[in-house]
Amino acid sequence: MSDESFQVTNREWAKREFPKRLLRLAIEEHGYSEGEHYGVNKDIADRLGVSRSAVTRWLNGSVPGIENLLAIAKAYKTTPDYLVGNDNAPPGKFDFGILESNIPRPLLLHVLTVMSELRASAKNLTDEWFAEATVRLLERVSENPDMSRHEIMGLAYELLRNGPDQAGSASADTPER
Repeated sequence: MSDESFQVTNREWAKREFPKRLLRLAIEEHGYSEGEHYGVNKDIADRLGVSRSAVTRWLNGSVPGIENLLAIAKAYKTTPDYLVGNDNAPPGKFDFGILESNIPRPLLLHVLTVMSELRASAKNLTDEWFAEATVRLLERVSENPDMSRHEIMGLAYELLRNGPDQAGSASADTPER
């Protein structure tokens, strides 16, 4: 696999998912328990032939280069796609510059503020569910940048209320209940 044939779907997502997935795989493979995994960094480093500081950086959110990613996937019998979360990464680009080119900055800031406020008050909401709803809301607003702040709030509530399986069915025309 070359650098050109493998792409991280969402870099920010990968930074969050990679450490969790690497740690989970290493804990299982090396026989640690969830609560007691002192020494797992050394075991990962030894298995891969890298420094413990490299492993520490990875477990703190740094995504390794393709060569190390391939070595980790092979050593822990998985795929690079799984390691970086490509299997369930929300679609879309999270680059602020790209978003700003599609959505006027004040509106973009409003959408992100609305979602941040809703996230703070939401109970029993998974990160994946919230991320998916946020992406869908940003897609809808980029399709209709004339959407009012009231419509954005209503659509945000609808997307979060419907859940991950139904989030795509909400539309900007959906009346508030």
